[in-house]
Amino acid sequence: MPKANIHRRSTLEEIYPPDAFASDAAQNGRVPNTVLSGVRILSAPDAAGDFEFERATQQIGGSLGQLSCPAPPGRQDPRRGTRQPDEGIGRSRSTGGLRSLPK
Repeated sequence: MPKANIHRRSTLEEIYPPDAFASDAAQNGRVPNTVLSGVRILSAPDAAGDFEFERATQQIGGSLGQLSCPAPPGRQDPRRGTRQPDEGIGRSRSTGGLRSLPK
């Protein structure tokens, strides 16, 4: 599984580049939308800050589990029917873990 480090943003961007994030966010913001794209966090960060994750998609009707889905700022969160703030890359709502990654 790919690994990234919470202390080095570049490790995340090597696996989930900003262009892929932007593409997923645009796709997730389309209405109607039945599939969300993003990343699935597979492990909590270890003592060094390394964690495993993978790119993933999920049907909206299914359980999202650990899927973190980017969306354009101010767009409705299709999973909840509510507006969502600009969360930025590296934010995992489902795990509450990564709030931001240093550059």
